[in-house]
Amino acid sequence: MFKSVVAGVAGLCVAGAALGQEQAAPVQAPAPEVATDTAPAQTEIEGRDPNQWRWDIEPAAWFVGISGRLRLPRETPGTAGRVTLRELNMDNPQFAPLVEVNARRGDWRGTFRGIFFGMDRDASGLDGSVGDVDFSAGDTLNSSLDFTVMELEAAYTFAGKPQERQSDGTWALDPRLDAVGGVRVYGESWEIQNLSGGTDSHDDWFIQPHVGLKLNTDIYERFTMDAQITLGGLPTSENDYSFDIIVGGQWRPWDNVGVQIGYRALFFGLGDGEGADEFSFDGSLQGLYAGLVIRF
Repeated sequence: MFKSVVAGVAGLCVAGAALGQEQAAPVQAPAPEVATDTAPAQTEIEGRDPNQWRWDIEPAAWFVGISGRLRLPRETPGTAGRVTLRELNMDNPQFAPLVEVNARRGDWRGTFRGIFFGMDRDASGLDGSVGDVDFSAGDTLNSSLDFTVMELEAAYTFAGKPQERQSDGTWALDPRLDAVGGVRVYGESWEIQNLSGGTDSHDDWFIQPHVGLKLNTDIYERFTMDAQITLGGLPTSENDYSFDIIVGGQWRPWDNVGVQIGYRALFFGLGDGEGADEFSFDGSLQGLYAGLVIRF
């Protein structure tokens, strides 16, 4: 009996020692995660889900000058002449409203852009004609123009990769190269009056398709640089063409509100008709713009 008790106590001691050794075994720390450069599901520099819509509304003022040559249709006998906007005293820069709205989801983007330019000027010392208005050096011409440009664009990002991932998961640089396609709509309304007698006017709308490229680069969380070039026109007409350059930068001191500044040069040709019925307006709008950026 005594030997059985001793054997049992010895067995408990051995089992307890084994349990103590098992409990005293050190706990291994989990292996540290290996950092990779794989982009997370949210690739926008602000950390947004790229599958959600992002809207940018950009109202601005464009300090723009207009230049070009004008020819109006002539119904009365005589030579249908041309006149430059410099001769009409219409080449002085002025402020014009400009608005742009961008909607992006993933690799797709849609854009609306609108401009309105209006001017009324007097000029004298000219000799010639424009449309049905004849004038000499002693006459004074009053010229007015209402000019509207609207653009609808669709774009697709086909190149670009985020660079230099930061510790918070954002990227130092997020470049995107977009293929752009759309239509540009022009509305023009001219009125030329010789204050000594004679008035002519013309108004019409023109539509031109255009294609191009846009490079957009987000820098950290607060800056954006972009540049866009488009070419447009109608291959069936020598008078309908456009070439547009927009270069700008944005700074967003707050997440949803920022400021922007840039330069735009739009060269265009508008025309229809032949002979005495021909209308043509070849010109450009160029200047600096500045405004707000509202993002949500």
